[in-house]
Amino acid sequence: DGIRDHCVTGVQTCALPILAKPGNAGCSRLGVVAPKKACTFATGRNRFKRQVRESYRVTRPALADLDIIILARKGVADLDNTGIRQRLDTLWTRLIKRAPSLLAPQPQHES
Repeated sequence: DGIRDHCVTGVQTCALPILAKPGNAGCSRLGVVAPKKACTFATGRNRFKRQVRESYRVTRPALADLDIIILARKGVADLDNTGIRQRLDTLWTRLIKRAPSLLAPQPQHES
């Protein structure tokens, strides 16, 4: 079982994929994965996670009831704070557009 097996949809730019699925907690939740492969130094990984958390905090009210995972990929270390925030803003906008279809009740298939 991998992360992708449980996610319904995703949006991404070159170094920042976002995976999402409807949540059960009554609010939106965030998970951030920043491996050493993406950024060798801990300071870079921590900077990335701070930028993600701040961007999420501002966007959270519009995200409804989604469980979200953001994965850092190679190249994220080359981005400055403004570059990370711009990419995140673009991804949040795309995800918000998809959210109504994600949260709509899915038809139950009888087996």
